[in-house]
Amino acid sequence: MYRVIEDENDISGLQIVSSPTFLKEFSILRDSNAFFHQKVANLLLRTLDRKGLLNDLSMTLFDPVAVRLSQVNLHNANNITCKGLKVLKSHQIQSVEVKNLSKVSVDELISCFGEWTLNNIQELSVSGSSFSSTHSQKGGVCPRLYVGLSKLRNLHVLNVSGTKLASHALLNICTDLHHLSSLDISNCIELESVECLRVRANTLRSLSMYNLKVLRVKETGDVLRELKELVHLDVSENKGTHDAVARLIPSCSVVPGLLRDPAFGCKLRSLDISGQDQTQPEDLYVFLKGHPHLEFLGLMFTSLCLDTVFLDGYNITLQKNGLLTLCCDRILHEVSFDKYWCARLVLDCLLTFHDPSTDRMAVAICSIIAAKISTAQTTLLGARSEYMQKLLALVKRRMEEKMVDMTLKFTLSALWNLTDESPATCEVFLKENGLELFQQLLKVFAKDAAVETKVLGLLNNIAEVSPLRGALINKNFLCQLDLRCLVMSVAVLACVVCWLLWDSWCVWVFLAVPSWQQLWKNIGQRDSSEYIEGMARINITEDCQMVGLSKMNQDNWVVVERRAISWKTGTESFPQGDNSWPNALMHRHIRA
Repeated sequence: MYRVIEDENDISGLQIVSSPTFLKEFSILRDSNAFFHQKVANLLLRTLDRKGLLNDLSMTLFDPVAVRLSQVNLHNANNITCKGLKVLKSHQIQSVEVKNLSKVSVDELISCFGEWTLNNIQELSVSGSSFSSTHSQKGGVCPRLYVGLSKLRNLHVLNVSGTKLASHALLNICTDLHHLSSLDISNCIELESVECLRVRANTLRSLSMYNLKVLRVKETGDVLRELKELVHLDVSENKGTHDAVARLIPSCSVVPGLLRDPAFGCKLRSLDISGQDQTQPEDLYVFLKGHPHLEFLGLMFTSLCLDTVFLDGYNITLQKNGLLTLCCDRILHEVSFDKYWCARLVLDCLLTFHDPSTDRMAVAICSIIAAKISTAQTTLLGARSEYMQKLLALVKRRMEEKMVDMTLKFTLSALWNLTDESPATCEVFLKENGLELFQQLLKVFAKDAAVETKVLGLLNNIAEVSPLRGALINKNFLCQLDLRCLVMSVAVLACVVCWLLWDSWCVWVFLAVPSWQQLWKNIGQRDSSEYIEGMARINITEDCQMVGLSKMNQDNWVVVERRAISWKTGTESFPQGDNSWPNALMHRHIRA
């Protein structure tokens, strides 16, 4: 009976240090009764590669008896030789992606594929890898390379960017790979002609030619016109990477002529012409008019980006469009980008413009991003008083208007996230009179659970900072913590705040707790809260214990009424501490 490992979490806790420890930690892979799910096996290989732990020894762990690979991703595998890659022969691999292999040529890599892989592999990426065999003569190219690539008869996607691919090699690829639909030959500096692409005119759907010298050869334009099935085309350029001699030679890009040709790229949905500085607005207008289905157009580093509308940072229409694009849950939650930099830009926009729609979108973005950046980064943002002043001003305006809208909710969420585990931000919040404002919020919006939850959440962040707890120790604030609210989150947050204040032994805590009517009824319904249970162990006053013991009624306590609690064993008396001690303590605080 096989024990199948299907969950990716099964390998997340494994720690790998040295080779002997490594093999011991992964001894499960040697178990003949264990079998790794394909997705987990692929993830394991990627994880080891990312940590730089792949070598010929660790590759032996991927024995097909217990592990089946369908995808191979090697981005950090400088210690792997053909000896380690031979384990791939026994796997049925559909996709291979390697980068910068230093000890293995592309041909040698292909020689490590099994028969099934050679016949069925659909995607191969060898970006930045060497086409030359380490055993070939200096300056020569291993002739077996082209034979190896020719064996991949079912290959659909090929990436040879950043390699020394020559024109005759590209001809072999186009001739032998009949199903090739996606080709990336970017940065192939030795390519002098792409005329052989005509062979694949009926199959090529995607072509990337970034930074190729042939983009300034007239014949290249004729070839691209014949590729009628193209959906994606990248002919972008970075002139900074060209050698000095090439920059001095006058040349003309093929891009302007392509844009003026109405028959070019009828099926294009994505076109990147970034860096093509000879592009004219009138040519682009003609192209866009004839391609209504185009979804993406790359114009980075072109003269078209010098339009004043794109350079004016105070153009509110441009800012609104940018914020509107960012106000997308999928972008903010799933797309990888510099979220700290984005948060700064959004907050700067909030300071610059005074427009209701801009404010709403800015605080919405900030409320989400603030929860996704590091504590150090939230501190850098929240510690800037101008940001705090603006956010508090938005809250104050809504409070004065007694209006609970999305702007208020997003602003409160942003403040809550910015103060989380950030003492510096909490200090700025208090310095800008945020506590007084939030006390007024609790009064004005006393019946709004959503507002109360966010307000108490932020105050709880302050209570977690020992030097700042003194700001919360005042009668007005503590007496506002009303636990009668039927919303459990508000009740618990209020209890957390009080629990964090216990080490201050504040007299107002003792006076405030008895004022919370029917608090045990709501709190007792919750399944877990160590803070509330902790109040029972403090043993200071009967009312304080009452809060905690009501939470424990399902175990040793049964709540009968506010002053009547009995042991499960039948004892009638409530277990009291030394009543003279808390009373004396209270008198001491009053005298002070």
